[in-house]
This record gives sequence, C-alpha cells and structure tokens, in this order.
Amino acid sequence: MIKSSAKEVVESCDIIFSMLSTPEASKAVFESDTGTLAGVSAGKSIIDCATLAESDMKRMNDQVTAKGG
Repeated sequence: MIKSSAKEVVESCDIIFSMLSTPEASKAVFESDTGTLAGVSAGKSIIDCATLAESDMKRMNDQVTAKGG
C-alpha cells in the first residue's frame, strides 16, 4: 500500500530506516506535522542513517523515546 507521508510509513512499520542527504532534510522530514516523529508510538524504532551532529541524534532520540519508541 502506498503511503503519502513519513507519518503514515512509521504508523505502519515497527522499524524505520531514514537515509536523507543532509541534516536539514533529516530535520524537516523528522519534525514536520506529517513527519517521522508524528507517527511514533510505543514499540517503534527509528534508525536515521544521515550524517548528523551528536546533539541532533540525542535530541531526536529523546523525542522518540518520549513517545514510547
């Protein structure tokens, strides 16, 4: 089934890999209203393969775990 947003992908999968080209692209997809974080719930795992700063990875991890992921 085709999904129209990152949120919908996350809602339908337990493990999600994200491989975007820049930190800016990763943040835009992760934090938008229809982005990755919006679809996170208990039991979801997000693996971001972008080259990001440690502080960005920590912030994203904290946001995911706060939602039970």
